[in-house]
This record gives sequence, C-alpha cells and structure tokens, in this order.
Amino acid sequence: FVDAYTDGSYDEQTKKAGCGIYLPLNDNVRIAIPIPKAYSSFEPELKAIWFTLMAFSESKTLNLYTDSKSSMKAIQ
Repeated sequence: FVDAYTDGSYDEQTKKAGCGIYLPLNDNVRIAIPIPKAYSSFEPELKAIWFTLMAFSESKTLNLYTDSKSSMKAIQ
C-alpha cells in the first residue's frame, strides 16, 4: 500500500494557487505543482487528489489523506 497526503492552497492577495503531494516513501517524496487560473482553494485541493490518483495504478492500495471536506464530498 501507499500513503499519500495532499493539500491545495490559494492566496487571495497574489492570486496564486498550487497543490502539494507528500509520499512518505523511502525518500519522502514531496511534489509541488502551480495551478494557474484558480479562483479558490477548491480547485488546487481537487487537483492534488486527481494527480495522486493518476500517479498510481489500480492494482495498488492507496491511502489518501486530505483536509478538504469539500473535495471529498464532490468526489463522492
């Protein structure tokens, strides 16, 4: 199995957004991705989850951790 922690953010002042993925594997992988044209933190949160899901095949068990209730609700 793989544990993955995701997060997204949006800065109202700078109008910049991005998402991050943390994989506590052997090398503690950290990935940061800028998200252009986001208008809230919702899209970066969803994209962090989406990028993580796309990175792993269906044959692996993925434990995905997020602090975004709205993203999880939208996925359900």
